[in-house]
Amino acid sequence: MRKPRVAILHYHLRGGGVTRIIEHTVEALKNKDVELCIITGEEPGDSFDVPEEIVKVVKGLSYGNENPERDYEEMVSEVKDAAKDQLGALPDVWHVHNHSLGKNAAFTRLVLRLAEQEHRMLFHIHDFAEDNRAKNYRYLSGESSVSQEHSLAQRLYPLAPNIHYAVLNGRDQDILADTGIKKDQLHLLSNPVSLDLEQEEIAGNEDNQGGSGKLYLYPCRVIPRKNIGEFLLWSALAGENEHFAVTLAPKNPKYHDSYNQWKKFAEKEKLPVTFEAGQKWDMSFPELLNRADAFITTSIAEGFGLIYLESWLAGKPLTGRILPDIVADFRERGIQFPGMYEQVKIPVAWISKAKITARFRKAIQKNLKRYGIEFEEEDLSYWINTLLDEDKVDFGALDEEIQRTVIARLRKEPALKEQIQPVSLSSKWPDEAIIEKNKAITKKEFSLSRYAERLLEVYDALQNGETEKVKYARSSSLLKRFQSPQNFSLLRT
Repeated sequence: MRKPRVAILHYHLRGGGVTRIIEHTVEALKNKDVELCIITGEEPGDSFDVPEEIVKVVKGLSYGNENPERDYEEMVSEVKDAAKDQLGALPDVWHVHNHSLGKNAAFTRLVLRLAEQEHRMLFHIHDFAEDNRAKNYRYLSGESSVSQEHSLAQRLYPLAPNIHYAVLNGRDQDILADTGIKKDQLHLLSNPVSLDLEQEEIAGNEDNQGGSGKLYLYPCRVIPRKNIGEFLLWSALAGENEHFAVTLAPKNPKYHDSYNQWKKFAEKEKLPVTFEAGQKWDMSFPELLNRADAFITTSIAEGFGLIYLESWLAGKPLTGRILPDIVADFRERGIQFPGMYEQVKIPVAWISKAKITARFRKAIQKNLKRYGIEFEEEDLSYWINTLLDEDKVDFGALDEEIQRTVIARLRKEPALKEQIQPVSLSSKWPDEAIIEKNKAITKKEFSLSRYAERLLEVYDALQNGETEKVKYARSSSLLKRFQSPQNFSLLRT
């Protein structure tokens, strides 16, 4: 059998999660029997680490607000020509990343047209417009689809034997399965994971690196879903020789004000926490990881959940908040997460039930309206009653202003911490045997070679499958699954 010809499509090749996966894909398939090219909307940045000769730029594919209006039918022809120039013929498989994200309607129409023309498509979904990206979803809802009979938002997930989907976790797999996508056309394609951890000697004054005590490291960029307030809550309740550090400031300017408020608050409350630790302590990322005694996460939403694997590769225990639907796949492979919690419950009375109910009600109404979801008063009551469980509320569901109020109160009245569930970060850290076992599983199951095996299996299934005229999945069920009280937080509104 001849080598399959594969064209990867994405809006851009700037630094970021999807770009890293494209780099991993090229590396994983480097010595495999695959002819590969990448078609994108702009020239790759200097940091993009793949051979330039396999990249072809088609103007109009990058994010919509950065492009002049273009006819998508004309772009379909250009993309086909670009692929033929690179591969010598049309691709056997079009491997498309994040087509349904709502960043460029022309890009979405283009790939849907390819699907309608019965090309073999792999739609690789990392992020969903339906998952708290209401602006993106409204944009798609306001755009007509290829057929002009429905909005793009109603036609995002075409169905045919020649169309397969890849997702990052079992939760997304289940959600898409509910829309009508067949099991054998829906693939769990976990990201490959590696960690460049050089055993560098830590230089400098230890007192300027969190002291000689226990260091909890949160390796993340501070954006709202990372729930930095909860991270500072634990720092406020820290023992005498405990210090907390977070690695990166937000890139997006819209998060700068929030970030600066947290920094000022931490300074005012004299919290044992360091922001942008690598820069402050003049340490490389590997040095930071080596310096840490444990990793911590307080994130309320993840796509893949890299933090739940990286800690083991670094040989460190992981503590903090766990997202059961994200780690379910990891647990199935044998990875253990002892001592982590799912929520931090605090008394509603600390805030005022009327105040928090009003904030929840306003935010829920706004969010449902933005998605065009009809609701009744009983629906709002269900959401609020779910969020306010027996006069307790999850700290991660609160907005940043209320979170700061709670932390400040605990600083003044530390005895109140006994009313929190859990009252502290677990002392039941995974022992060395669990860390080593988790590390071995991570290296085996989430290696680059394992990723290549899974991807080639998908390409093979597509290349040898039938083609048919497309139908469309029940996308409304997907929206309902994401827009639920279980996924709601004021931090994401």
